[in-house]
Amino acid sequence: MKSTKRMPSMEGRLQGLAATIVLAAACAILWLPFGFRLSGLIEEWDVLAHFAEHGTFFVVDSTTPLAAHRLRPFTVLPHAIAHWLTPNSFDAWNWLLIAAVFLKGWGASMVGHGITRSRRWGLVFGLLVILYPADTMQLAFRGLHINWSMALVLVGSAWLLRAQEARTPRRRLGIGVAASALLLISVLLYEVSLPMLLLPVLALIARDGVRKTLQAIRCGPGPLALWGAGALAYVAYVLLLPATTEQTYQGTLTAGHSVFQALLAALPKLFDPGLVRSIAGGWVDALAMLRAEFGGFGRFYVCLAAGALTAGLLTVAAADPRAPSSESATLKRVDAASLVRMGCIGLLLVALGYGPFLFSASHIAITQRTYLFAAIGGSLFALACLRGVALLGRPLASACVFALLTLGVSVQLFQFDHYVSIAERQRKILKAVVENFEGPQPGKALIVKDASGQLNHTWMLRDHLKLALTYFYGVRIKDVQICLGRNLAWQQLDALARPGTCVEQADRWVFSHAPPVSGPGMAPAEPESDRTVPKSDAIVLDMQSDGVIAAQTGVARHRNELANGASALSARYHQILADRGDRLSSRLFKPHSPESFLWDFGRWWNLDVPTRGSGWREAEWTGQFFTRTASAWKTQDPASLIFDLKPLAGAYVLEGRFEVVLNEAVRRSVALRLNGQPVEIQWLDSGSFRGSVPQAALRTGVNTLELAAAPDNTYYGLSVKLDRVALHPNAPKNSAP
Repeated sequence: MKSTKRMPSMEGRLQGLAATIVLAAACAILWLPFGFRLSGLIEEWDVLAHFAEHGTFFVVDSTTPLAAHRLRPFTVLPHAIAHWLTPNSFDAWNWLLIAAVFLKGWGASMVGHGITRSRRWGLVFGLLVILYPADTMQLAFRGLHINWSMALVLVGSAWLLRAQEARTPRRRLGIGVAASALLLISVLLYEVSLPMLLLPVLALIARDGVRKTLQAIRCGPGPLALWGAGALAYVAYVLLLPATTEQTYQGTLTAGHSVFQALLAALPKLFDPGLVRSIAGGWVDALAMLRAEFGGFGRFYVCLAAGALTAGLLTVAAADPRAPSSESATLKRVDAASLVRMGCIGLLLVALGYGPFLFSASHIAITQRTYLFAAIGGSLFALACLRGVALLGRPLASACVFALLTLGVSVQLFQFDHYVSIAERQRKILKAVVENFEGPQPGKALIVKDASGQLNHTWMLRDHLKLALTYFYGVRIKDVQICLGRNLAWQQLDALARPGTCVEQADRWVFSHAPPVSGPGMAPAEPESDRTVPKSDAIVLDMQSDGVIAAQTGVARHRNELANGASALSARYHQILADRGDRLSSRLFKPHSPESFLWDFGRWWNLDVPTRGSGWREAEWTGQFFTRTASAWKTQDPASLIFDLKPLAGAYVLEGRFEVVLNEAVRRSVALRLNGQPVEIQWLDSGSFRGSVPQAALRTGVNTLELAAAPDNTYYGLSVKLDRVALHPNAPKNSAP
């Protein structure tokens, strides 16, 4: 008798262990090709600079440097813990991100188990949440707090479902209090998780329907009351927040509009892109990425990983000898109405997860973080579809699960590689600067002349170089100026994202803002005064076109200290900036052809590739449903694109397309120069062009393409918006047979 009573518990533990191993394997599959190469990208440098200047703080309030984020007071908590654990590396950041991704999958699998009464289907749900393709910021540290917020609300929801079914009042109370605490912490990390307050109730409705759910709640309202108390505690915190003159981050999103007006204007976006990308668009992009980006070894790795996860799912089912019969019985009870109900709940959860971003047009235009919470609903919708397929046959359902896991693994690997590649570019730049900059000196400005054209983008330290250096040196770096390319464009942008100009004179540096322009609906602007820095107060680093900084005199002692010292700077130099050799991920993707150049400002929505050059706004994405294309306005004359090339013998063809040419006068003024030599172009239509480039105009190594077009100063100083440009060998015509 004793052994019979223990059998279900033992079998449940075996299933739980197998499910845990599968979820851990999913995380390992993502990190294995990259290791811990990911580092700070954007906001991370901001946070680390504050830690360096003010000490590590774990909670944001009106007295801290990030007071604008006081509506989410725990927003830096994961970053602070990571920095406290490993202040001189990003190792703890990686471990905390892995833990958050794992807990998201674990919490989702428990919620899925509660909905389907099947551990195997619950595990499918957990894997789908981890590998969900619509969002593009799961695997970046700037979303560390969002990942933890989502993980905690999922685990809390799973605990609440368990509390709702607990047999003793004491157990219901204990689990309910713990679940409520997780909800509160989740919302304090990231307030967008607040709509997930409805997740446990919607999960019960998805399983039992409205009537049975209401009956169950009436019979045992305690756990849900505790759950609601966690949300009310956050509302009380917001209402009792001390008044301050500083506007909150959330308030800036709807500045100048009422909340209702902003929501009403953006409501159609809930369908496209919101629901369209959440339900189908992300999967369509994943399939396209797998076909276009992965090489033979990469596809083998993806299929092997998806196969291993699918086998793990079968192992979970096999861990319970009764699983096949119980699964069959469960499927027999599934009817069309219950699947439709589950699918509709999934759509509602997508709306709850994506809806808060409707208040901000800038967030609707991107995919980073805006679909993280939509993953819960999108994955539940996919689960409903898979269970419907299972009614037709278990082998067919297994094949569909394998297909979705393949797509999910591929898109997460590609996104991970995207962020790691940017981190690698930043690492090389920071390494070159740190090796040649001994540190801040009172009253002196650091000027970086960047002939490589890399420091011109949000993702490439344009606005965060001094913050990153503040972290590395442990003291505030007050004054850093960047001068880009041959024309020395100043990185300071005006309200129209136009750069200024750096001018080196005999005894000083002069930094001039872009001249005033006008435009429809734009008030006339007064010219901004120039800024001057005497050469005696300037430390100048000359970064060459290949990214190498010319050796500075008198830095030998500094470099020796970096290599052999015991300071925090030396530790950070070794653990973050040191070369790490090749990585496995480089074998996953198709190599770039060095004989040609293609630039389209980003191939996949919001995975913007930082422009190397100057004089371009950052990419803007247009399109609808499953198609999004990137293009960028020219903001400087001339603008430049810098690229590496290994040219073949013979003539080349330069071709491209402008999405916008403002007028005929601008069109006539368009001129292209490649490495200083003019390229005659022919217009193929109103926006497309083509020209022949002699082989003598090309260089092995760094090449520079300059585009001139007279700006229209009555239309914001703009002229053309470039969609794409390509340089490739002139393929010979096929001879007639």
